[in-house]
Amino acid sequence: MELLNAFIVSLQSVWYDSGFSAFTMGHGIMIAVGLLLLYMAFVKEFEPLLLGPIAFGCILANIPRTGFFDEMGVMLAINYGITNEIFPPLIFLGIGAMTDFSPLLARPSTLLLGAAAQIGVFVALAGAMIVGFDVKEAAAIGIIGGADGPTSIYL
Repeated sequence: MELLNAFIVSLQSVWYDSGFSAFTMGHGIMIAVGLLLLYMAFVKEFEPLLLGPIAFGCILANIPRTGFFDEMGVMLAINYGITNEIFPPLIFLGIGAMTDFSPLLARPSTLLLGAAAQIGVFVALAGAMIVGFDVKEAAAIGIIGGADGPTSIYL
């Protein structure tokens, strides 16, 4: 009987020391979203260089009690990169470094499309300020007002 009690106490200890005791429905939903993004990134090949790290981070960030804030380790390093906004520039720098410029070199006139998108940022910024938005709101509108603007606003 004492062996059974010791086994039950050890199972309870494992349960409470793991992240499963703090697991909520919100964690489950966000992990499912992360798995869906991983599927879209690697099976359907929708922007795998961008969606892969985002999905992996979504899954890791939603596992409860991982020592994200307390203990030294990988999760503390990830938390440092997130709180100090180090990872987004690194991700986009890596994606930019792997950009294939062969279509641009084959048809240099497509450079004008990129220039138009950059001009669109400043036109949208000026338009938002003329309409009456403050500087921060106008900057956000200007960023969206570039190449993604009409699609983002429509959706």
